[in-house]
Amino acid sequence: MIKPHDVGIGLRPAYYTDLLDGKVPVDWLEMVSEDYFPKGGLEVVALDRIRAHYPIVMHGVGMSLGSADPLNWTYLHALKRLHDRIQPAWVSDHMCWTGVDGWTSHDLLPLPRTKAVLKHLIARIQVVQDFLGRQLVLENVTQYLDYKANEYSEGDFLTELAKATGCFFLLDINNSYVNACNRSFEPWESLRDFPWDSVRQYHIAGHERSDTGLLLDTHRSPLSKSVVDLMVAAWHKQPAPILLERDDHMPDLGELCQEALSLKNRLTLKEAHESQRSSACLESVSV
Repeated sequence: MIKPHDVGIGLRPAYYTDLLDGKVPVDWLEMVSEDYFPKGGLEVVALDRIRAHYPIVMHGVGMSLGSADPLNWTYLHALKRLHDRIQPAWVSDHMCWTGVDGWTSHDLLPLPRTKAVLKHLIARIQVVQDFLGRQLVLENVTQYLDYKANEYSEGDFLTELAKATGCFFLLDINNSYVNACNRSFEPWESLRDFPWDSVRQYHIAGHERSDTGLLLDTHRSPLSKSVVDLMVAAWHKQPAPILLERDDHMPDLGELCQEALSLKNRLTLKEAHESQRSSACLESVSV
């Protein structure tokens, strides 16, 4: 069982050997679903051994829920077979589209927040949830520009989506931070109307600044202090498991686990401090 205090890391091929015996001190793992769709192979053999030691979550990048194309049932059947084999704690993907008319962008493209898009997403999420037999956990994506056609704030749009489908959200703190800074918003203000009760998981990652001054969501750098501070504030608003993402410039596994542990200790220390402050206030009132 994955607990709200737990901090996990991504399951990547570079770490298979170290994770096989279950001795690495990490709380849980998040796998990229599409990496394991082909039947057989060393990846699936490694996955079967690793999942015996660690709780695992399935995280996808190819569902393309926002596309105007019909749902990809070949993809969904492969996802269901993997789901039934792995029995993950939950299944997540993104609120985005990845292609149309057979063209694939190989990127997670943002959606306009309109009534028509909301209706479209609700219908497709309900179909997928019925097929998998469980609620989806959906992630916010990086968005470097906004749509003029937007009819909802992000928080209001997601609130309506959760209300209609019962889905949950994976709040990517780095994505929110990057989006806010690039569009001159204060990061915490952009999250104030987020549907916090529906947050099931967090992502946190590093970013880099481009030559043009934009922040880029690269997943290849250590965490910045600003993103960690935002993560801690969000976690205390709604505690949920955190996944430390790294997809490039992969560090030694021990170094990555230490980064995850440091984040976990930061949550615990802040929680203990607030508990002590609350107890002191109660004592002063009773006196």
